[in-house]
Amino acid sequence: MKKKLFKSIIILITITILISLINYRVWADNKEKPSINIKIENIHTTDYLIDLLVYKENVSKVDFAIDYNGDGLSEEDLNRLSQINVDGWVSLSTKCQYDKFNPDNIGNEFFVHDFSGELTPEKYKILLINKKTGEQKVSDVVKRSVLNSSIILDATNMKVKSQDNYKTKAIIGNICLVLLIAIIIEISLAFIMKVNNFKIIFFTNLVTNIISQIILSFNSSSYIITYCIMQLVVLLAEVLIYRATFKDVKENKLVLYTIMANLITSGIVYVFPKF
Repeated sequence: MKKKLFKSIIILITITILISLINYRVWADNKEKPSINIKIENIHTTDYLIDLLVYKENVSKVDFAIDYNGDGLSEEDLNRLSQINVDGWVSLSTKCQYDKFNPDNIGNEFFVHDFSGELTPEKYKILLINKKTGEQKVSDVVKRSVLNSSIILDATNMKVKSQDNYKTKAIIGNICLVLLIAIIIEISLAFIMKVNNFKIIFFTNLVTNIISQIILSFNSSSYIITYCIMQLVVLLAEVLIYRATFKDVKENKLVLYTIMANLITSGIVYVFPKF
């Protein structure tokens, strides 16, 4: 039994490594591009334009001689944006190729806009134009500190506040809740199956679940693939740890407990929000 179990673990570890390498290759080929999500508050019209302004002299990657992008914009709107020059800060949307930068310039009823692509700037200003009145407003310089940035823009005073801190807090809260559920389920099952070394179970779950949830929270590739890989790695790690420490528990019972505990926990945890 022990030799068969050991061989099975080695095979599973090998499969896990191979899947991880494939998944990493897919992630590398489809690496996530930077983005900026802007939610506008205190704006009382949907007839507006929004754009990111970049300082021309500091953006060497952008070819300002490229024809206007103009996706979804009228010729009048294109001309209006292309002529913007606020102390050297110019429209990014009308000056770069669509495969390099995907703008979202036209006002909508949700007041939410996404700008993404290779040329998404780290430093920019936000331009807001009321098409009815012609009024133009420009924010102070905004710095993108994360790959996918989310900000709220107050149209009244053009002040910006970041939502990234809220996302970090949500991730931490999610990790703590998942950890609590995993520990409760696995200790309860251990009590029922009389696998009575609760201290080892507690600390093993503490380590494995924190690591796996952090990886999943900041995962850039397929969530399902990464989730399955992480659950398999956690299962293997727990089997090896329990096998080495639970000397008074039969091996087949120990393996059965670990599989059941992880299946139940995985099923519940999977329905949680993916931040």
